Amino acid sequence: MNSGYHLEEKGIKEIINLRASLNLGLSPELKKAFPNTIAAPRPNIENINVTDILPEWVAGFTSAEWCFKLYVRKSPSLKVGFRVYLAFYITQHTRDEELMKSFIYFFGCGYYQTRSSMNAGDFYCVKFSDIQAKIIPFFKKYEIKGIKAMDFKDWSLVGTLIHNGEHKTLEELDKIQTIKSRMNTKREY
Repeated sequence: MNSGYHLEEKGIKEIINLRASLNLGLSPELKKAFPNTIAAPRPNIENINVTDILPEWVAGFTSAEWCFKLYVRKSPSLKVGFRVYLAFYITQHTRDEELMKSFIYFFGCGYYQTRSSMNAGDFYCVKFSDIQAKIIPFFKKYEIKGIKAMDFKDWSLVGTLIHNGEHKTLEELDKIQTIKSRMNTKREY
């Protein structure tokens, strides 16, 4: 930057080539403005050794990327009329499929699924016994930082309510709905 290389045509092209290799690539506007862009090569990560993944790194990655999701869905077969369940998941570009699959071994649970509509895949953990026995204890030991820590706190509170069977009354369901209403993108800072 100090040399002004980014202001030269060659420097701009290098920056655009790097940008094309990140995340979802170039925006339609940049593609139009730079039609001859060649994305900088990215190495494929293969054979990730799960023992090389540090728990502190997973907690940090979770702070930035993961989602603690709480679902309340109608279920006429249940006495209260609703089913409550938790999900822990992350979505990443398919080029990170090996990393996503490594979380199955890291946590000892979950599954990986690619999305047909885009170049993305998801690691999911939705089995309540795994969430209760593996996911919640992990993040109580390796704390999440930032605003997502509040989502985890609410999410794990609902996990406790489910474990205690307290999600089966209308009063507790209302409490869960209130907790859900303040989580993730609905959280006020």
